[in-house]
Amino acid sequence: MDEGSRMPSTRPIKKRFIEVCDRVAANRNDFIASCQQIVDMLSDTTALDRKIEAQYIYLNGLASAMQQFIRENAMHPQGEDFYDTKLAEYEKQRIEGETRLKGLQSQKAARLSRKELLDGLVNVLEENGILIDKFDERLWQLMVEKVVVGIEGELTFTLRNGMEIEV
Repeated sequence: MDEGSRMPSTRPIKKRFIEVCDRVAANRNDFIASCQQIVDMLSDTTALDRKIEAQYIYLNGLASAMQQFIRENAMHPQGEDFYDTKLAEYEKQRIEGETRLKGLQSQKAARLSRKELLDGLVNVLEENGILIDKFDERLWQLMVEKVVVGIEGELTFTLRNGMEIEV
């Protein structure tokens, strides 16, 4: 461990990453197939696209209703309290709708980003294999989602395809 820190130094983590690569290399075809299945699943954003489109339709309808309300109030003035309350309701619905839309767009972007990383990993594995004798930063970035350090110093690597390997 680094002095004054509860985190292990990077040297043992890098060394254990090489062990992880050895394990993955032993089951390379299964690992690549697993990654490809996830890539295929992440590539299909149809359901999210439909939700995003529905949210745009909702927001456009809300904007039209709000404009109609303002026009009607201009022609037949309502009480100021009623007008302000109704306008605040429309505004609240608009903000909530835009928040939902941004959330859906973020979900889609995250899926496509993860798909891109896995595509890169599959390409590297198919072209170069995974047998390494020293730490490879690029391979680390492509393969590792996170590393959890256990109480006894064991490391659990979570790979980008969801596989967990403890070393």
